[in-house]
Amino acid sequence: HLTGISRKEAEEFCEIADLITACASPHIREEAKEKALLQAGTAIPIFALTTVGKELLLERAKEVEDTLLLNTMRLPVLPEERQPEPLV
Repeated sequence: HLTGISRKEAEEFCEIADLITACASPHIREEAKEKALLQAGTAIPIFALTTVGKELLLERAKEVEDTLLLNTMRLPVLPEERQPEPLV
């Protein structure tokens, strides 16, 4: 889990990871504003931080049998009513 990590730890993880889950971390969500190339999910989002991470999420999306919505917009998309509480 990345819940409870410090801002510095979030920055360090985001520098080396291809993919990262936000868990209940406000710091990961903040880092995603600058670095995310693709986001999967909104409540506990997974962010692709590199081209490799983006490709991995897109490959996973190919396996989903339900309908999917792909859209272009500024990331992260974090509807307040879908976020875990508290963010720590």
